[in-house]
Amino acid sequence: WRSTPWNDQTRRSVAPDRITVNAGWSSSITFFSTRFATLTKESVPGIGRFLSFVGDSIPELGRHVLTLGVPVATEGRYRISLIPVLGPGQGMVQLLRDDQPHGAAVDTRSDSRRVGEAMVLGEMALEAGDVSLHLRITPSAPASRRAALDVVRVVLERVR
Repeated sequence: WRSTPWNDQTRRSVAPDRITVNAGWSSSITFFSTRFATLTKESVPGIGRFLSFVGDSIPELGRHVLTLGVPVATEGRYRISLIPVLGPGQGMVQLLRDDQPHGAAVDTRSDSRRVGEAMVLGEMALEAGDVSLHLRITPSAPASRRAALDVVRVVLERVR
């Protein structure tokens, strides 16, 4: 078994109309809230590999943010979705654009822990190159201070 080298050739988009990134494994993590928060790569039988973010309090700026780098081959408008791990302790996630909410907030809470279907976060015009996707993570339950998000994949589909 050999690992794929991490370089510009292996990170390039080969199908510019659909870009799928395994969060934390084939994407760069360019920023995440560090105060009262953890970010780990996990692998769980029956679920697979995923990137796990947990924030345990309300940060100074009022929200937790996770920023993932995604290589985009062709400039254009893209529908941005994520495939989360659903579960009882999960939170809400929303795309940010210029530090403002963009698209609908998506609830990743569920009665059972399992990989969910692709959830659309919104559409954005993106330039070619390494694009930073900013995800705001907030608690699902109003009285909770725990904001959690487990991400399997991020999917960008070009909108024509």
